[in-house]
Amino acid sequence: MPDLTSYIKENAGPNFDIVECFRHIDIVDREAAEREFMRVVTNISTWKFCTAQQWAKMQVESKFMLLNTGAADTYWAQAAVDRSQKEEVTKYFERKTKLVKQQSDSDESLPTAKRQKANDHDAPPSDRSSEGDSDFNTEDCSSGKSTEIKVASCIAYSYLEGQGLEEYHRPKNARKWMVDNTDLTASFLAYRESIVTRAKLIDDLTVFDRLVLNFVCLISDASRLTCGLNKTFWDLCIKSAKRELNPLDETHVIWCHRINEAARNSIKAAKTVLRRWCQDDETEIAERYQDIYRELLKAYSEVFSTDDINEDTYIQSALLPILRTYFTNSTMIRTEGANSVVKASRNRRRQINSDAKGRKGDFSVYTCQGPQSQLVFIMECKPPRTKKSDDMVKIANCLKDCIDEACVAGANNNYDYEICGLICEGNRCRAYVMDLQFHGMYRLIEIGEFTIPYNRTNLDVMLGVFQVMDVVQEIVLNTSAHCLERLGNNSKLQYTDLTLPSFDSPVRLSEGQMLNLRERVSTEDADRVARKIDFTKYVE
Repeated sequence: MPDLTSYIKENAGPNFDIVECFRHIDIVDREAAEREFMRVVTNISTWKFCTAQQWAKMQVESKFMLLNTGAADTYWAQAAVDRSQKEEVTKYFERKTKLVKQQSDSDESLPTAKRQKANDHDAPPSDRSSEGDSDFNTEDCSSGKSTEIKVASCIAYSYLEGQGLEEYHRPKNARKWMVDNTDLTASFLAYRESIVTRAKLIDDLTVFDRLVLNFVCLISDASRLTCGLNKTFWDLCIKSAKRELNPLDETHVIWCHRINEAARNSIKAAKTVLRRWCQDDETEIAERYQDIYRELLKAYSEVFSTDDINEDTYIQSALLPILRTYFTNSTMIRTEGANSVVKASRNRRRQINSDAKGRKGDFSVYTCQGPQSQLVFIMECKPPRTKKSDDMVKIANCLKDCIDEACVAGANNNYDYEICGLICEGNRCRAYVMDLQFHGMYRLIEIGEFTIPYNRTNLDVMLGVFQVMDVVQEIVLNTSAHCLERLGNNSKLQYTDLTLPSFDSPVRLSEGQMLNLRERVSTEDADRVARKIDFTKYVE
């Protein structure tokens, strides 16, 4: 038991707080706590003259009226409710955990392959395959029967780590995303409140929901399938934000088709057709497509395939011919290769840990402004032979860090600053653009999707590459021009205060966090929590 005598000696006086004293005693029964208080105070009243002795003497003479105040009554009433709640939740967890253990024990009889599939669910969010909860997953079981074995997980992760905001209230003069007289920002923030509540209950969160915690709204045709926002919200979002892909020039399509046909016979035949195209058309857009084909045909031999190469080789052979052509070094932009640390990400992390390192991209584009350079494009890649990972969350948070830094620098004063990201998982690539125009919502809008050729026989997919990357290049160059104009004259620009802090990567809950969680979760929500944690070993 804490030393009550020392506590009273240090705090005795006209401002003595009886409620804080009871908390210090840490006795759950009111009568026992009051008896201990009276015993100690009576003993102090017999001391030699001092402040504590005089105060204690007054309490004895008043027959301890301090114990009957309204504050004391309120404290003990709430304590009784909390104690009853804790007992109910503890019993509930004990019952639920027994059922969980029985289900887990029965899983031991499963074949090894099925048991491994079930246990994959217990991996940390950063290590799991994103096939099950990604916004872009469309795979389904065609047999009509689920092959997934559901078992209880005893691993829990906290998503609310770092300097992120659990509660957010928009300012009165907030910029709102209004479409057809509907405040889409308000709907998004209301949904975020429900996700914060689920995060506190350690529910599993989808990729979309993990982004929502950091105020990022992923807007794509597939997003409506993975979250609780209604159909009206998504119809208005996509109607207002979706970028249209322009059709390619028919002459360019014909020449691309000829090269693709020739490549199915041989690389040599494709190069011959390419030379004829170069002689026939010398326009800027045609030369861009021709340069990409030229570099790809150098990298793709007769037997080359992207299926069995590592990440570095995949980027060098399949991606850089495209990216370096669309983003050539100039007086406006410069490029950086793999493992380049993103400065904005590093700066945010070092606000908490001075030794923290920033995220790294596999290919980045910056403006040419020295210390004021801003990131305007980043690519993250996983080659076909690599298991899918958490790149969507990684690149989205990285884009948010960069747009925050650009806002602070003054690049978003007209609310038109946009940066692009490209996620390549296997041969599948998805391009996104992020902006910050409204209070409480970073819009991450899908521009389009394309496929990287896996060998010389399917170069037909290059038409999709050109359509999407044409839009990405236009956005990147426009943003770079805005940065050079606004930040290049060294003028003091007004900072647009739209930025919001981010939560860090999820972490595994410690035993102390588990115990605290058990004490604060209500009975009606306990079933979800019990599926995650074995609380029986934490019962006193």
